[in-house]
Amino acid sequence: MTRSLTAGMVTEITGTQLKPALLLYLDFPSGAVRFWEGLGDLSWDSQTWTGAGSMGSVDFATESTGVQAHGAVFSLSGIDASLIALALGDKVRGRDAILYLAALNGAGAVIADPVEIFSGRMDHMTITESEDAASINVHCESHLIDISRASEWRYSHEHQQQLFPGDVGFEFAATTVDQDIHWNQKNIEKTIPVSTGDTRKPNPWRP
Repeated sequence: MTRSLTAGMVTEITGTQLKPALLLYLDFPSGAVRFWEGLGDLSWDSQTWTGAGSMGSVDFATESTGVQAHGAVFSLSGIDASLIALALGDKVRGRDAILYLAALNGAGAVIADPVEIFSGRMDHMTITESEDAASINVHCESHLIDISRASEWRYSHEHQQQLFPGDVGFEFAATTVDQDIHWNQKNIEKTIPVSTGDTRKPNPWRP
């Protein structure tokens, strides 16, 4: 998948030195959280990103050039204990998760603009405990996973009213199910009403 870079990011990436950083946005139901893999607070996009030290790890499926859905697992370690409670209590499934790749200048400020390298939804979270600390593993799905899901919408009058109230385009859709349609055939079963006002001359080529 191709991604566009700003002039500032191109200059930084092609330079002799590069100071990259990952920024993670998680939309918890009780309030969005923002982390970056460093110490202290970082300001970007009019938001404060909390330093998580080492973000643990980011596990991506192999990226391809085609349109495919690849998930990701974000392991957060050494974070505040309050987030452990979020992992245990919040219903995170379907909430947004976005990962950015940023570059920092010599003063430690974010160079405009970070590149979005993953965008998806949180599926579930697990907690891994050790003797020293606990880590939260955030399992996420790509938005492209929707391509493989069957649509719940139907070509019906009821669904059409939800999308376009007052539209009667599918009003009689249900009545056409299992109908016997005699197209250009003799009306043997007399299921098609014949108009008595039809004064057209008979067509010798029509059965």
